Amino acid sequence: MGIRHRPVLWIIYLNMKILLTREYGAGWSTWADRNDVADFVLTYQPIIDYLEALENAGKDNDLHEKHPLILKLLKDIKDKFGTDTHFYVGGCKSLYVDDVHKPSLVEMLRIRDYDGRETLYGY
Repeated sequence: MGIRHRPVLWIIYLNMKILLTREYGAGWSTWADRNDVADFVLTYQPIIDYLEALENAGKDNDLHEKHPLILKLLKDIKDKFGTDTHFYVGGCKSLYVDDVHKPSLVEMLRIRDYDGRETLYGY
């Protein structure tokens, strides 16, 4: 009798940081009129780094529409996506950083291994 192998679902855990708003009023990435712009502002690293540094120093978010980082974001959006792209930044005043699980491609496709043979599970 041979050795029996159980199917294995390989999951690679990745975490990513995103920007969300705390208060009612204006949102952040959900106010973008294009998905690619929404993805860009959701994970905009300069603002993430800034907010984490403020939190580590025990300070509150001091972002506003004319803050240099917000102006840099708007310039980066124009440079990357074109001058006809507009993004409302009113939600910047209540931004915070959250850690979320980002599924790997293997996890999203649900690839299983059974004794060396890989198959898609659940399709």
